[in-house]
Amino acid sequence: MSFLDSLRHLARIDGVSLRVGWVDPEVARIVAINAAGSRDGRHPPARPVLLPALDASAELIAALSGRAVAEAAAGRGPERALDELGRRLADEVRARIYAAGPPNAPSTIARKGYDAPLRGPRDRILDGVTYEVTRT
Repeated sequence: MSFLDSLRHLARIDGVSLRVGWVDPEVARIVAINAAGSRDGRHPPARPVLLPALDASAELIAALSGRAVAEAAAGRGPERALDELGRRLADEVRARIYAAGPPNAPSTIARKGYDAPLRGPRDRILDGVTYEVTRT
């Protein structure tokens, strides 16, 4: 995974890790550029999706991380709870991609032929959102 590992690395419980984000380094780079945005007016405005999704999911993260710890302590392993958490966080990131704003500039719409910030004909950002639960 790319430099967003530190952001995607949500939990390490009983030797099991959960990561949420983008595996493709080129897509991760595009996401990072859009998350930070630009003040020069020639590049995209800030359209962060990962961190706002994590912020909005704080209660979910706490609840399912707690369940993962309880499962690990009971000897059943945290994988199921972390898998559910990963799936739900990836869904929240996708929802934020669909709601991303502000709208594209008229010049961008003219160049691309559509107005769908963070989305496009191949939906690389949207379709690239993934999660993985791994034993380390």
